[in-house]
Amino acid sequence: MAVYCDVCGRDTGLSRYKIMGNKYICTRCYVRCGSNRMITLDQAKNIIAKIDYNLSLISTFKTAKKVGNFLEVDQENRKWMIYPDGNREHAFLYNYEDLVDFELLENGTSVAKGGLGRAVVGGLLLGGVGAIVGGVTGAKKSQNICNSMIIKVTVQDLSNPAINVQLIAGGIKTNSMLYQQATNMAQEALSVFQVICRDVEQRRQSQPVEVSQPSAANEILKYKQLLDMGAITPEEYEAKKKQLLGL
Repeated sequence: MAVYCDVCGRDTGLSRYKIMGNKYICTRCYVRCGSNRMITLDQAKNIIAKIDYNLSLISTFKTAKKVGNFLEVDQENRKWMIYPDGNREHAFLYNYEDLVDFELLENGTSVAKGGLGRAVVGGLLLGGVGAIVGGVTGAKKSQNICNSMIIKVTVQDLSNPAINVQLIAGGIKTNSMLYQQATNMAQEALSVFQVICRDVEQRRQSQPVEVSQPSAANEILKYKQLLDMGAITPEEYEAKKKQLLGL
């Protein structure tokens, strides 16, 4: 007897997974939900609906810069996306303006950080999006083992304001090639984030400052006060009032 996936409706075949509420999902949906059996059918549907929505947005994404297997930038449309688990289907998509700040943590210590409205702290040298240069130094202490290296990104999203990308988890010698690769990747990602912040700041500075114009009512009141003081004649006051009212 055929068993159909309660999420997508496909025949599960012999490979199916039972989730909460005695519901079954196919292998594809199971993987897309993070291989998690402890979810309800509604949760599974919401997860997959969000993934499909992201994929529709990703289909128009024009990648100009990619860092590792977690960060991409669409320079033409001023968008960026990040997927900490390495799965592009699970990407979070943002506009340039959504980036608030970013930080590199090594063994729980802040190594470098930056963001909108402030310079990078930690010796990060910046290049263009296509030519990242420099190195991450700063507050890093001399240690032989790196147990953790995390890039923390803060965005304007109350439902998910902080995103962590773990580059190292577990003891890695600091003189190893793996450590150097992770450091280079972190440097490149932070440089890209700072370029994004710089773009946002430059656009804000180039926008013309709007000068608020006094309202017609306030201007009429001002001329009425001049009339009461005898500084202008009633004729002058009436003429100015008609002008302000567009009569």
